[in-house]
Amino acid sequence: MKPLLLNPARMALMVPDILGGLLFSGSKGREDPFAGNGDCLLMDAAHGLVGVADGSDRSPEASREFLQGISKRMNGCVEESGEGRRRCFHAAVQGTLESFRYEERTTFVCLFSAGDGSLDYVCGGDSLLFHLDPSVARIRFRNRTNMGFAGRSRQIVDAGRLFFRKGDLALLATDGVWDLTDGDSEALVRAFFQGLQCGPFHDMPERLTLERHPAFRLGSIRPHDDFGVLLLDPFRLGDLPGRVLVGGTSGEVEFRYRQQVHRGAVPDRYVPLAPGKRDLWVFPEDLSVLAPDSIPA
Repeated sequence: MKPLLLNPARMALMVPDILGGLLFSGSKGREDPFAGNGDCLLMDAAHGLVGVADGSDRSPEASREFLQGISKRMNGCVEESGEGRRRCFHAAVQGTLESFRYEERTTFVCLFSAGDGSLDYVCGGDSLLFHLDPSVARIRFRNRTNMGFAGRSRQIVDAGRLFFRKGDLALLATDGVWDLTDGDSEALVRAFFQGLQCGPFHDMPERLTLERHPAFRLGSIRPHDDFGVLLLDPFRLGDLPGRVLVGGTSGEVEFRYRQQVHRGAVPDRYVPLAPGKRDLWVFPEDLSVLAPDSIPA
């Protein structure tokens, strides 16, 4: 099994030929050392589950709470059949929505594989889900914004099943993805497929972000949102190693992480996550476990 690789300085992830992802904090045009990162990514190989979520500025940790809540509820799945696992997935999402506090709020997109080549999805709010067909540079499916985000809706308002062909890809992203093309939808789609032509798909999220995001434009001072993205081969969700949760940080945790990056205390290279060392990796908190000699506690 291929290892999950993490670049701690950029919070970029990849499993070659299976998945690529990226998470970083936004800049709202003000210096706020206590602003958390409300975007969160989940990769849960044990349950065939991936997700992105985007918590509000007031409750950035809500995104982590929501995705982790689904993952924990999936632990009770004992059904072996595809339909039984699907029922368990929807029950886990429904249960998490019902138990979510009104004071918290987060958008979400989650994908679940029952192991039969299709993916079930649930969506709430304005985070995005794309079914990409690189062979003809077409979007086969794109979800629509709704008001079903956690903390307000107690019901799943958008759910369905996607059927993929070999070579197709699934892309999940928070609304920070619009900063790549200044909100231009058509330009964003073109950027996706142009990026896929320039190298392996698993490094496309990081490559495209470095090329197009205002945070990496020399001299740019334009405010930008938190940003989280996952791009994956839908047929290989079961090949993901381990369980990883990234982001959804409090202001204190995010401030400490940014200080470490600024001091060069975290490696700017891909580091493999040791299999079996953690049932659940949580970043940035577990950076000290990943590389204890180079990352201060």
